[in-house]
Amino acid sequence: MHLFGEGVEVDKNDPVLLQQLDNLYSVIKMCRPENVYNMDETGLFFRLLPRCSLLMPTESLVTTRGKKKSKERVTLVVCSNATESHKILCSMIGKAARPACIVGRTWPIPYFCQKNAWMDVSICWKWFIEVFYHEVKRKTGFPVSFIKRQCT
Repeated sequence: MHLFGEGVEVDKNDPVLLQQLDNLYSVIKMCRPENVYNMDETGLFFRLLPRCSLLMPTESLVTTRGKKKSKERVTLVVCSNATESHKILCSMIGKAARPACIVGRTWPIPYFCQKNAWMDVSICWKWFIEVFYHEVKRKTGFPVSFIKRQCT
């Protein structure tokens, strides 16, 4: 069994956290569900091979070698409203300022660069201003609630 996620990092009995959640719920209740947006990011290890593979009957365990795991990654930013009627265009965060695969081409999704290909505060604000704000403004003129888990 493989466990993933960040659930062990949150103290669900913390009174400060519970108060903040109550405040958040009261704000969300004032909005229509189509005006409540949630954004999160996920890592994509694009060159990582599977942990195991099948051998042909002619292959031997002795002669078949594994390779070092590639840790090259990009981060994908996904966002949608609560009813999923408005999905914001997926964005990518990579290490390179100008990736060779993008040069001279029209890239279909917004691209941001950061030295570790992670979401940080500056990238989050860039994404918010350059992608989220324009998409929501184009879609609706109503005030919206934006929820980003674990802003650091």
